[in-house]
Amino acid sequence: MFFYASKIIGSLIQPSVMVILLLLFGLFLSATKFKKLSRATLILAAFSLLMISFSPLGYWLLIPLEERIQKPPLPSEVHGIIILGGGIDNVVSTGRNVSELNSAADRIFEGIILARKFPTAKVLYSGGSSSILSKNKAGAVLAEPIFLDLGIDKTRLILEDKSRNTIENALYSLEAVRPSPDENWLLVTSAFHMPRSIGIYRKAGWKNIIPWPVDYRTRGPSDYFKFSPKPSKSISRTDIAAREWQGLLAYWLTGKTDALFPSYP
Repeated sequence: MFFYASKIIGSLIQPSVMVILLLLFGLFLSATKFKKLSRATLILAAFSLLMISFSPLGYWLLIPLEERIQKPPLPSEVHGIIILGGGIDNVVSTGRNVSELNSAADRIFEGIILARKFPTAKVLYSGGSSSILSKNKAGAVLAEPIFLDLGIDKTRLILEDKSRNTIENALYSLEAVRPSPDENWLLVTSAFHMPRSIGIYRKAGWKNIIPWPVDYRTRGPSDYFKFSPKPSKSISRTDIAAREWQGLLAYWLTGKTDALFPSYP
C-alpha cells in the first residue's frame, strides 16, 4: 500500500505537475464567474513556472541533500558493496532488450570500481521494477550482463530483483545477505538520495553500513546563485530534489528511517 500511495501522490505533487494542475485550474475558472480568481491563479502558475524553469530553486533544494553526507575514509576491509538500482532505464531496456544506462549510471560504475579495489567483497545490486503502468524487466536482471562484461565474477554477484523502492531495497538486501554485525558494507547511491537511504538501511537493521555517495548533480554551495539557461534541466532538477525531500518526510512519518534528515556517522 505504501508503495502505490508514494508513487501516485509523489507524481501528483511534483512541482512541474503542480504548475500544470494550477494552470488547468485557472483556465477552468476563466469559464466561470470567478474571473479575478482565475487571473490570480494563472499569474501564480506563470510565476511558479518561471521559478522552476530559470531560478536557482532546484539548486537550493538539491545542494543540502548532496552536502549532507560526504565520502568517509574507506576501511581497510570491505565485506560487501551494495549498489542501489536507478542507473538503468528499465522501460527502454525492456523494449529494446538491452541494458540502457541513464544519468544515474555512476552508481553502477562506481560500484565496479570499488569491487576492483576490494576483490574479495561481495557485490549486491538491489533493484526490481518500480513501474505501476507497465511490466518491465527488473533492474537487477538488466544490470547483470554489465557487471559480467566488465569483469565482475558471477560468484561475487548477488542480484536482488524484487525491490520497488528504497525500504524494499534495504529489507530484501538484508534478507539476501544476512551480514554479521562486524561486517563492513558500502552503500552506493546518488548523493541526493544518500541521506534517506542511509537512514532507511540503519533502521532496517544494517549495522556497519558505510555511505558512498556518487552521481552528483551540482558543484556544491557555489551553485546556490546559479541561474540556468536550460529550463528543461532546471525543471528536472527541481522535481528530483522536491521528490527526495517529500520522501524524507514520508519515510520519517511512517517510521521507516532513523531520522528526519539522516547524517553520517
